[in-house]
Amino acid sequence: MNADTHIVVMMGGFSSEREISLKTGQGVVTALKSKGFPVSSFDVKDGGLTGFNPMGVDAVFIALHGAFGEDGGLQGRLEEYGLAYTGSGPEASRLAMDKVLAKECFEKAGLKTPPGVLVDCLADLPGSLVEVSKLGFPLVVKPVSEGSSIGVNLARHHAELSEAINEAAQYQQGILIEQFIPGRELTVGILGDEPTCIIEINSPMFLFDFESKYNGCSKCLVPAPMEPEQTVNIQQAALAAHMALGCRDMSRVDMRLKPDDPEPFILEVNTIPGMTATSLLPKAAAYDGLSYADLCEQMILRCLTRKEAREPALV
Repeated sequence: MNADTHIVVMMGGFSSEREISLKTGQGVVTALKSKGFPVSSFDVKDGGLTGFNPMGVDAVFIALHGAFGEDGGLQGRLEEYGLAYTGSGPEASRLAMDKVLAKECFEKAGLKTPPGVLVDCLADLPGSLVEVSKLGFPLVVKPVSEGSSIGVNLARHHAELSEAINEAAQYQQGILIEQFIPGRELTVGILGDEPTCIIEINSPMFLFDFESKYNGCSKCLVPAPMEPEQTVNIQQAALAAHMALGCRDMSRVDMRLKPDDPEPFILEVNTIPGMTATSLLPKAAAYDGLSYADLCEQMILRCLTRKEAREPALV
């Protein structure tokens, strides 16, 4: 089947995560070619997919991070073409990308999330900061709809809070300010309907920010050392967060765990996790016995199965 199945890997994009996306896409192309798929790549330059020809394409592997790739825009366009694609649909993607909407979904599902305040930088900022002050320091400041921890900073006092807000405002008008949860930084991948092993991230920056993710200064424990019962609790919380947003195929759920607290705080769900050599989902899959190439192939096979289920049988 592979030799007759043309896959297009969409990468690049026009968001602040373009370079990361190109690295992810190039890795996916190499992996799928090793599995015998005819593969081509497409560098997304605009929301209209200018230059893309859907004829002869069997499936699209989405390796596009950030705006348009993760917010449901690209998924909606591909559905207009009638093309199968990897990952979550438009609505789940939109919910996951918006940290405020996602937070509401987690809370409705009975999951813990850090207390937070939505701040509109163009509205009543002083009034919003009165509510923020009630959270207490330290605080985590993040743009509402950016990925890869872009624009995310830890503020330990008022001066750092002002700096963090100014930086986040360079990316978006809407900013989410949350209470910092002390303890362990954890992440769990979801493949299909099954959680992967838990990864613990030890970052010298106290926060797993953009620099920590991509300059190699953070150390990952695969799997995270913890008791079996606690492992199951955390994995089930990750799966519940994935399902609360209506995600499918795969995601990566980021969370923090307080000392002596069995229930984790859900931070966010990444519907298009990084797939570079240093990315977390491939590391978790590898521990569970799934190679990088196998992981990419599994994602494609899932969306092809959906395509076959939709198409009427020939009689």
